[in-house]
Amino acid sequence: MDTRTAPEEMIRRMMESYGDAVLRMCYLNLRDVMMAEDAAQDTFLKAYQKCSSFRGECSEKTWLMRIAINTCRDYQRRAWLRRTD
Repeated sequence: MDTRTAPEEMIRRMMESYGDAVLRMCYLNLRDVMMAEDAAQDTFLKAYQKCSSFRGECSEKTWLMRIAINTCRDYQRRAWLRRTD
């Protein structure tokens, strides 16, 4: 990330560039449109909160997809816990 780029600008650009890919990744993991949309939104929220920790060791897309996958896993864990309670 360019240190001069504001977090808002970075996230806006990432949403425009990778928004569809993140949504597809979330849908492939969750198999539910509504949950996928929520997970995609949470992915960008987490990316915004953690954008200062992006070190640039991988591409932005790779970093964002890893956040999306982990967010989907969190959603799956919560869904599984609700079923077992």
